[in-house]
Amino acid sequence: MLDCRSIGMGDEKEVPRAPIGACRCRRSAWRLAAVLLVATVWGPALQGAEPLPKPVVTVSTTLMAAAVRAVAGDRVNVNSLLPPRMCPGHFDLSARQAGAAESSALFLAHGFEPFLAALAGRMADRHAVLDVGGNAMVPSCHLVLVGRVKDALIPLLPAAAAELEANAAAYARRVQAASDALRPTLAPLAGRPVFAAVQNAEVLTWMGFDVVATFPRDEGASARTISRLLELGRTQHVVLVADNLQSAGKLGAQLADDLKCRFVMLSNFPEDGTPEGYLAALQDLCRRVAEALAAP
Repeated sequence: MLDCRSIGMGDEKEVPRAPIGACRCRRSAWRLAAVLLVATVWGPALQGAEPLPKPVVTVSTTLMAAAVRAVAGDRVNVNSLLPPRMCPGHFDLSARQAGAAESSALFLAHGFEPFLAALAGRMADRHAVLDVGGNAMVPSCHLVLVGRVKDALIPLLPAAAAELEANAAAYARRVQAASDALRPTLAPLAGRPVFAAVQNAEVLTWMGFDVVATFPRDEGASARTISRLLELGRTQHVVLVADNLQSAGKLGAQLADDLKCRFVMLSNFPEDGTPEGYLAALQDLCRRVAEALAAP
């Protein structure tokens, strides 16, 4: 057998080992140093990183835009196609607008837009038609629109579903409060006989007026139609004729002049496609009608 001492091993001293706790401290120190090094090198770059782009939702009107912004807040970018004073029936979609709509994450329309079929056909399952069965300037119809907008946005933003629900509920309370606040202004007008453009009749009915008859755009009014309207207006003692701003017609003013009654132009779309824009437009409609009837 080999004798360790014969080959010089017996005289070697045993190397002392570091305590286990000291090794763990060294490893923790190295890890901390590595984290600090990464933070020093990459921290500024990470802080300056661009956030993920928001999905773009294209809408046909400022009325739809107001509902989308009320529900989604700043989680989406909204692209509105029609200028607020433009008649949807006479609007021609440009190639640039069509391209912007097609590249968006979602396209929302009311259903009355003439360009809808062609555009929706190219967007497959990325579009929705939200027909509320009435004029969405009327608060009750507007809230139906808000609910359908919310249902259309949740699949696009599933992680924010609870937030969208809460936003829609909060906006509904604002719309109802605004509608209630206008009642004292509208109460004296209840039951008064008026003529209205077809596009504005529901708003005037909501205000409390008795809409005796509606009239079409200029191009749809024959001499016989005008004669019958004038006869009816005189027998029913019509006090106001309301025409549609987007139609930019002359028939309403002509009827009011022949009947010797008040005249007002009303818009079906907010100037500003935001929640505040819709509420301001609703107040403006009531103010315009009240002022027209109060004028000497």
